[in-house]
Formats: sequence, C-alpha cells, structure tokens
Amino acid sequence: MPLEVVKVPFRDGFITTNLHKPLGVEKPPLVLYSGGVDQYKANHYRPVQDFLAKGLAVATSDLPGFGESRQWDRDPSSDAHIALLEYYLKRQDIDTSHISLFGQSYGAGASLRAALRNDPRIKSVVAFCGSMHLGTDRSLAPGATVGDKLINGPLLVVNGTRDAGSPVPDLMSTYEAAKEGDIWLLGLGEHCAVEYYPIVMPHVAQWVVEKNAK
Repeated sequence: MPLEVVKVPFRDGFITTNLHKPLGVEKPPLVLYSGGVDQYKANHYRPVQDFLAKGLAVATSDLPGFGESRQWDRDPSSDAHIALLEYYLKRQDIDTSHISLFGQSYGAGASLRAALRNDPRIKSVVAFCGSMHLGTDRSLAPGATVGDKLINGPLLVVNGTRDAGSPVPDLMSTYEAAKEGDIWLLGLGEHCAVEYYPIVMPHVAQWVVEKNAK
C-alpha cells in the first residue's frame, strides 16, 4: 500500500505524518515513530520496513522544532505525542487498542516523557538511544525516590554501551523505573549503535508484537 501523508491538528497548525501500512492486514496495530535532531521522518524508511514485515503500521513524524514541525520551539515535554495519539485513535483502519511509541535519540526522550503520563491508551514504549537521566533526585517526578516505578506500561530501552549522551547508568535507571521493563545493550556501539540496526530492528518490532499480544 502506498504511503499516506496525514496531517494531524496541533496547536495553531498541523504535524505532518507519513503513515505506512502493511499489506494484507485489515486493521494493523500502530507505532508512532519519532526520530532525533538530524533524522527527519522520511529518513526512517528502512527501519520502518522491519515493522511492516511484522504486521505493524507506522506513522513517522517530525517533533516540534524539526523538519516540517520547525515552526514550533523544541520542547520534549510538549503534548505532540498526545495530539498524534488522539488523532489516530479516531482512525477506522488501525487497531486503536494497540498503539505504541517508538522514539530514537531526541525522539526517545520525548517518548519517555509521554510514557511518564502513564496514559492507558499507549500499549508500550521503545526508547532507542535515549534515557531520562534520573539520577538520585528524580526531578522528572517530584517526590519520587530511587527505585520507584514511574512508568506502568511495558518499556524497552535500547542503545550501545559507549554513548556519552545516554550512558549505561542512565539507561539502567530508566529501565528500572518501569514496572515492566527490558533493556538491550548493543555491544560497543556508540549513540544509537546504527551498525546493529539490520539485526536489532526486527527484534524491536517483534517485541512490540509480543506486548500487543498481552
């Protein structure tokens, strides 16, 4: 099926999304996919194919401050994910009971902030090469202490072990903040460990499929 350009109302304009749907699946589950500061929505075409191969639909978007969304200021705590979620919940051609978030780099940070809302309409979250830098003060969740579970739904944290921006201790604390968490550390990879993409992306897609089955 050809790509569909979908404009989602947001604040005083629209977030333009590229909706990819798998062939032969009447109402596929949906992944809302957002990238980093140097990867616009069209750049994710290759990994999106791995999700389509697992029967998942994918809507890629540029978050506020990037690409076709640069008319708004960068703000990882914005309500952009909620706007996308609420719009796609109205679609009749997807399985609206199984909507997940996938964020890469900056997009992972934004997806994690959305995950902290614990919105029951979000089935699962993948944070690829991003973390919450929780430290010991839990500044993202005032009143919480180390060891508290801040995210109720399934969370997958993925990155290389040599990323100075999201080092292993931050990845671990992010993973440990989820009631149902998984963490995959990709060898000696640096930020986003792109050399592992051909191997790991099909497994990420399978992880989403398995969470949808619960």
